[in-house]
Amino acid sequence: MCALTPALARVGLNLVGAAAPDAYDARVPAQYALRNLAPEARGVVVIGHGGGAFWSAYRAFCARNPGHEATGDPVDGFTRAIVEAVARPIVGQAARFLYPFRFPDDPVSFMALAECAGPKPSARRA
Repeated sequence: MCALTPALARVGLNLVGAAAPDAYDARVPAQYALRNLAPEARGVVVIGHGGGAFWSAYRAFCARNPGHEATGDPVDGFTRAIVEAVARPIVGQAARFLYPFRFPDDPVSFMALAECAGPKPSARRA
């Protein structure tokens, strides 16, 4: 997580924490258990944002990608694009990314994940 935290902070994702899948699964109803989605998972990294840095990064992304804001879910698309671009090279190809906006396909309680992970603000603020 050492390399992941500052890399994500540069794109406005400045809350990062880690959790054990078993700790999360113990807190949630069985239908939300991580063992259902990723039984091989040994850890979970929870990524979020607080403050204006995310929105500044979003506006810059939209300026570089004309027409992006006209897509169906521009904030979700931006989130997916930056998480994949920044985190994938650090965490590797085997990592699975789950997003709150994909709840019907990946039913996970992100509130419970955040409680287990206790994301901490990065040192970089904007």
